[in-house]
Amino acid sequence: MVVESLTSLIDNTKGLMEAKDYDAVVSKCTEALEEYPASSTLYINRSTAYQRLGQLGKAYKDSELAIVAAYNSGKREKISEGLLRRAITLCNLKRYDDALFSLEKSIEYAPEESATHGVWKAKIGANLGKDTYDPDLVTIDAIPQSIKIPEPIIKSKPAPSPSQNEQKALPPSDAPSTSSTSTDNSDKTGQSSAPKPAVSIEPNVENIRFDWYQNGKNVDISLFIKNSPKDKVNVDFSESSVSVSFPLPTGSEFVYDFDPLYGTINTKESTFRVFGTKIELNLVKSTDLKWATLLREGADNTEGEATKVSAEEAQKGLGIPPSNTFLYPSSSKSGPKNWDSIAKDDIKEIEKNEADGDPNAFFRILYQNADSDTQRAMLKSYTESNGTALSTNWEEVSQKKIETSPPDGMEAKYWNSTNLNK
Repeated sequence: MVVESLTSLIDNTKGLMEAKDYDAVVSKCTEALEEYPASSTLYINRSTAYQRLGQLGKAYKDSELAIVAAYNSGKREKISEGLLRRAITLCNLKRYDDALFSLEKSIEYAPEESATHGVWKAKIGANLGKDTYDPDLVTIDAIPQSIKIPEPIIKSKPAPSPSQNEQKALPPSDAPSTSSTSTDNSDKTGQSSAPKPAVSIEPNVENIRFDWYQNGKNVDISLFIKNSPKDKVNVDFSESSVSVSFPLPTGSEFVYDFDPLYGTINTKESTFRVFGTKIELNLVKSTDLKWATLLREGADNTEGEATKVSAEEAQKGLGIPPSNTFLYPSSSKSGPKNWDSIAKDDIKEIEKNEADGDPNAFFRILYQNADSDTQRAMLKSYTESNGTALSTNWEEVSQKKIETSPPDGMEAKYWNSTNLNK
């Protein structure tokens, strides 16, 4: 049995998407997610396929799974992609306040605001009738709290029964006992009825990394360690430090300390959870003081023998700004991505009636479906700005002249008969 790599599976789903075989995309992604349930890209691809099949409920559910999977991996760009996919789905569901909220969160996580973000901001804003969402009408969290990523389904193929001559020598600990009687015919046939010992999955404690964020009362830390023994992980909360530890198969103990913390915490209310890919610490602050950094100046995290980096090195490597505690670090090694390329399929699906290759199709349809005030605002802003600005807010546009606003690096020049004679 040939095991297909995740990259190959994703490429296959993209090919099926380009061929508009959306049922096949759903089938392929569903099969792949059994083995790779932590792939945010597979959830995004399946969500897109569901949306184009008109199954918006399933599309929304997959968009939320994509966000959580990306958040668990600590990849900022992937979180942004998931949030954008959810915003598009919510717009199609006519939940415009939720859609704009999700879109703005996507922009926050993106390396930069893309053309796709701008197009969807205009579309959602036109339906909403304003450029901002109403916080009282938002019903979702930026990162869904109740969504859990399923565990992978391990598909193992049955091992062939080798002949006696093909059997490999067993290590001494696994060798059959010399006291076994001749009535055991399994040794003669090369087959054994005894079950094989289960293979234990060791925790991966190489190159430990973490990320963190805070709100008014809490600090959340994600310590990324795969396969931690859930029933053996111990977290010791003290007023100014946190220590994570668990035994290793080698007999030694893994220890990771955050000491000293920038502020003090409530040890009784602080909690932790263990996932397949990380250990999540929820620290409850003693006061509402905003932490400038996770650790106080001079902090030196201590760690077990198996770890490779200190907390300070991990912070530097992840690029966590000490002055901005609300940002998630990016683990991407490839730098900023071309978001126009990533989301080109989303631009194509904005309107089914959109003419291929016509960049004005979206705005033409937006104008045709708008009310009279919106149409006047679009015409006035576009004309007065010489095509450099477009607004749908008549209340604002009607009170002033819209100045020409060329893109950065360009200069507006006004030509008349005098200019032509020069």
